[in-house]
Amino acid sequence: MSAVFITGTGTGVGKTFVASGLIRYFRGLGQPVAALKPLVSGFDPAEHGLDALLDIFHKPGHLRTLREALERAS
Repeated sequence: MSAVFITGTGTGVGKTFVASGLIRYFRGLGQPVAALKPLVSGFDPAEHGLDALLDIFHKPGHLRTLREALERAS
């Protein structure tokens, strides 16, 4: 298993765009791909609700893990 960590100099510099492109590319090659966005800037769970952020994930295990991590970090 290989891992790629994408970082950038700030918000709005294209990290999610690049990550999405890599995911599409490797899935197109038939490679299994899993993605995790461990940090989110500019998201206020009090305003939007934590479930709004978690809606992007499809597997219950990922939801539970991400929810626990976000609650610990809050």
